[in-house]
Amino acid sequence: MGGRPHSPAPPPAVKGRTREAHLPTQHPSPSQEARFPCPDVDEGRPCRAEVPSPQGPPPDQRVGQLSGQPVASVRSRKHFDHLRRPQGRAARGPIRVSFHPGDPREPLSRPLIAYAIDKRCGNAVTRNRLRRRLRAVIQSERMLEPGAYLVRTDPAAATLEFAELRTLALSCLRDAPQGVRR
Repeated sequence: MGGRPHSPAPPPAVKGRTREAHLPTQHPSPSQEARFPCPDVDEGRPCRAEVPSPQGPPPDQRVGQLSGQPVASVRSRKHFDHLRRPQGRAARGPIRVSFHPGDPREPLSRPLIAYAIDKRCGNAVTRNRLRRRLRAVIQSERMLEPGAYLVRTDPAAATLEFAELRTLALSCLRDAPQGVRR
């Protein structure tokens, strides 16, 4: 018969003896320290005292502060509906701005900005670049009236130099609220 050899049967239990081995509770210390893999961190950085980082730039240098209030994006359906019926408008070259002061019962405390960049301005990279440039212009302006603004562009805006874009956009942003009746 082929097969595996049988293992010998365990010896029968003797009275007072168990089949458990005696193991000491203290283990001898290993001859060398256990090896652990190195952590996945950049070991090349200089070692210096950890100092907590300041919480943002000083208040006078914060970006996005308009008339003492931070700029926000138009997000609510109500504000988009208001911008469909603007109370103030201005246009300079390829830039047009519509303005609505908001609901008189719930006046806005800060400027809300929305952008409408036409697909004819170029591909997504060009449109996003134009949006970032306009955002930088708007964040630099500190005297905007609270209300909802819609900034629209024509294809020619994508070819403007930053200084010219800034001049035209700021002019529109300042003039749009002028025709609003309060």
